[in-house]
Amino acid sequence: MKTIIVVLLASASLGRATQIDLTPGGFSPLNPPPVFVEWEQTYHQIIAHADISGNTVTWHPSFPLGGDNFVVDPQEANANISWNLANVHGGSFLYLVTGGLKDGSAWVNLYQVSLDQINGSGLVTIDGSTTISAMNFFGHVPVPETVNTGALLFFVVLGLLLTYEPQRRRVT
Repeated sequence: MKTIIVVLLASASLGRATQIDLTPGGFSPLNPPPVFVEWEQTYHQIIAHADISGNTVTWHPSFPLGGDNFVVDPQEANANISWNLANVHGGSFLYLVTGGLKDGSAWVNLYQVSLDQINGSGLVTIDGSTTISAMNFFGHVPVPETVNTGALLFFVVLGLLLTYEPQRRRVT
């Protein structure tokens, strides 16, 4: 009976997990685990990047998301993060926590966030001792279409047809 209760409690806590540590303890990019190699071979867009120096978090504006969607509270070897993707329709993400040097090489950790977690939070770490220096958030963020693709295609085809006829006359 105790075993059944333990299994039920464990499965209930896993069902509510907002993030999954895919590489517990971190790893060196020079010797990546299979889960990272598999992840790296699929296309992932960087949707947000933050550099961390002490308690200062600097978001890079060249990515589609940033400080409006993610909050990072750095604590050297750990960081509390939270996210709000309510305004990002159809989005999903996972993130790579980048650390400083450990034994002379970079050290990183890969986390995944459940696809149904629009809002969430959690504690991240690399290995419990390596200072976190950056975070990259990867995923899919749909970009709304701001131009009419059909009209653009029409004008491209029209332009090709108009230039084709004069070039045909010059050749003969």
